[in-house]
Amino acid sequence: MIVEVYDKLGNPHRINATRVVVRNRHDDPLCVCLEQNEDHHFIKHCGEEGFEHALRAMGIQETIIVDRMTPPGPLGDTGQIYVPRS
Repeated sequence: MIVEVYDKLGNPHRINATRVVVRNRHDDPLCVCLEQNEDHHFIKHCGEEGFEHALRAMGIQETIIVDRMTPPGPLGDTGQIYVPRS
């Protein structure tokens, strides 16, 4: 698969990958994508059933506590997943 990331100026950078972990600024994993073959990809995000299983399959032993609530800031009540910091 090709992962496309953007810098602060909006310039794309393309990376070939077979496994991707997206993390927030606190280094919490938010989603994973595993390429099974060219046409099939396994994607899970935090708060979704099977997310921790996907992390374990990648060798990541972290546990994520997710709270579905109105996050602080501009997102408002959008149903977004909020990972609270203690």
